Amino acid sequence: PLLPGVALLLWGLASGAADAVATTPGWWALLALNLSASAVVILAYSVLWGSLAFWAPRAAEEISTSALRLVNQLKPFPLDGIGPGLLAGLLTALPVGFVAWFPCRALLGLDPLPIAAALTPLAALIIGGLAALAFTRGLRHYAFTGASRYLDFGHRR
Repeated sequence: PLLPGVALLLWGLASGAADAVATTPGWWALLALNLSASAVVILAYSVLWGSLAFWAPRAAEEISTSALRLVNQLKPFPLDGIGPGLLAGLLTALPVGFVAWFPCRALLGLDPLPIAAALTPLAALIIGGLAALAFTRGLRHYAFTGASRYLDFGHRR
């Protein structure tokens, strides 16, 4: 996905899209910040779901993979025109809107909020903080209780 994304960005800039968007050094910095924030949103979301394995190792063993698959399947869809309830869910409970849709709207100037370009990094900080909290609490729980998923000599039950 990285090479096609870079190719599409360069093609769009070469075809005149740069005239519609002022690609200043500040815009490029916001692009880099939002790309990084999108990656943090995906990783933090995965860590949040993966941290469930500290409390329920058998039930949550593969849940992180399924959660990432769901994000990967939904991230290419534009969220314009969907209802406010569903949009709120896709920006909070399943933060797929912060992976591509919202940063693109902010960088293209389609969102009228003056703080729009900073919302994806802010969401990344919040979701990353929640993931760090869940992971450290889960690790503490694991250190206290151990794992009932494995036998004493390392094999699965």
